[in-house]
Amino acid sequence: IDNLLHLENLVQIAKNIENKIRFMLESARERIYVMADKRILSCFQEEIRSLIEAGKKVVVLSDFGDFSLEDSFLAGAIFHKTETGKNQVRLIVDSSFVLTGEISGSEHDTCLYSGQQNLVNLMKEALKNKIELLGREKEKI
Repeated sequence: IDNLLHLENLVQIAKNIENKIRFMLESARERIYVMADKRILSCFQEEIRSLIEAGKKVVVLSDFGDFSLEDSFLAGAIFHKTETGKNQVRLIVDSSFVLTGEISGSEHDTCLYSGQQNLVNLMKEALKNKIELLGREKEKI
């Protein structure tokens, strides 16, 4: 019984994080910036596709391998290919809210959600710097 309760708690933690991300995506009014691996992004295909179709700015940093952007749910997004930490997610919505953490389905899953402007600005600056570095690397090729 203890193992079953532990498993139920793990499922609930993952579900709570997933629900928070869905809520953030569905609440976006202007733009989102997301950095996550392919597995995590795929869980939110419908929400991301809806944002793109609604004309909202969607910027994605991910480790997607060989695929056709036009054939994927990311068609229309600004895409930057980069290594992402396995199970790591970074999400900024409307320059107002951030979520950062790990989603692996384990007991160690944790995410921080905040609307505190200092943290939002810090996360925006970090993603901006990552995008600039990726642009420089691309120019060298």
